[in-house]
Amino acid sequence: MLLNVVVVDDNSDILQMLELVLESYKFDDIELSVISYTSPLTALEKMKTEIPDILISDVCMDGMDGLSMLRMLRKRGVMCPAILASDYYVKQETIQRAVPQNHIVGILDKGEENFFENLKNAIIRATKSLVILK
Repeated sequence: MLLNVVVVDDNSDILQMLELVLESYKFDDIELSVISYTSPLTALEKMKTEIPDILISDVCMDGMDGLSMLRMLRKRGVMCPAILASDYYVKQETIQRAVPQNHIVGILDKGEENFFENLKNAIIRATKSLVILK
């Protein structure tokens, strides 16, 4: 099964690293096709017609934060599993209040030593929630 993953981060170096890591992940019967954007506004525009299976987004970005972008997607009815990542510690409760009923399967700190392991585990949770959503 091929899953379309949209990654949004305004730091192009981090975005490139995430693309490489995500494309290298091996799952039993799942392959990830990664599309990335440095602008949440551009991502929102593209996601009007190209709805991802999984969304991975930075929380703190220029122009629009990841929570606002996610709220806008939810208002459009886009309910794909979301993984939020930030360089800054963001309390899970803060995100849950900001985007209720939201299918967030991971809130990750990019500065954590085991960030990529946590990311992979969040993707596994996302694929499981896709089965439930479909």
